[in-house]
Amino acid sequence: MLDEFFSQLTPQHLPERITLFGIASLAPMYLAMVKRLAELTDVCLFTLNPCEAYWGDIVDSRRKLRLREQGDLFASEGHPLLASLGKQGRDFFELIAADSELDARTGFAEPVGNSLLARLQRDILQLNDPQAAPQALAPDDDSVEIHASHGPMRELEVLKDRLLARFAADPTLTPADIAVLTPDINAYAPYIDAVFGKREQVPNIPYSIADRRVEREEPLLASVANVLDLVDSRFAADAVLALLDTPALLERFGLGADDVPFIQQWVRDTGIRWGRDAAHKAALGLPTDPLFTWRWGLDRLLLGSVLLRRRWPGRAVRCLLKLVTGGWCAGRVGRNTGTLCQLVWRA
Repeated sequence: MLDEFFSQLTPQHLPERITLFGIASLAPMYLAMVKRLAELTDVCLFTLNPCEAYWGDIVDSRRKLRLREQGDLFASEGHPLLASLGKQGRDFFELIAADSELDARTGFAEPVGNSLLARLQRDILQLNDPQAAPQALAPDDDSVEIHASHGPMRELEVLKDRLLARFAADPTLTPADIAVLTPDINAYAPYIDAVFGKREQVPNIPYSIADRRVEREEPLLASVANVLDLVDSRFAADAVLALLDTPALLERFGLGADDVPFIQQWVRDTGIRWGRDAAHKAALGLPTDPLFTWRWGLDRLLLGSVLLRRRWPGRAVRCLLKLVTGGWCAGRVGRNTGTLCQLVWRA
């Protein structure tokens, strides 16, 4: 498909120059696609390389020990942080270095100063082993700090306190100069809003969150994805009920937030577990048994809504109660039974 796309692509379809920047790693497939684009137009690829020396052959300490045991006495670790945490980038820059067709140009800048952070950056840049020339840490050197906190919320509270202290100590420092990195921004996003959100009579720091998954910002998209996943699933009761957490879906079916607890109670009391109906269970290679499926449970709901409104002899009521749910299906809640049926069968 990609070959067919490029066969029909011409320079007239592309701008005069394509610029890609801020890239720390790129899969070989995408790098090959960039090279194909470069055959049709100018492509400038700005990469974030932490080291000006060739570091494609460095290994971490564990790998280095195994190689030494196998007789390889030339295995190099370089900088331990680069060797242990830079494996993905190492493979990417190895591809860059091995490609003779790329017009590579360097733009490294050596860190200034002798603080712990500057020495760390300089050692990584020049691929120096910090253990070869250790230096004592100055008492007032706070360029690198490590804080142990008991959870994400506390981590962000400490971060805000330290940022406010930095702003107070350096009037030239602004929020635009600060970048906070985290392995999973989506896990921290709710806590960021809770800690850094604007409040009265509290020092506030302007902020924005980047690289957040689009479904976190648009919950409706996540609901659409859940519906699509539901089609090929076992139609578990909890997965269907999770759709009721979407306000747009409730509005579409004329339901309110106060109806959700009743519907959840219906599903529990009717014994619905999974499966659309008996045919659905059969399609999954299981016995054709309607028990505990949505069809079976909704039929009980409908019977409970209709039959229990009439007067029946005591013995008949006891027989009906074995087939249908309780009398709480009456009134406004009873009318919502039909709405629930529509929601399930349209999902």
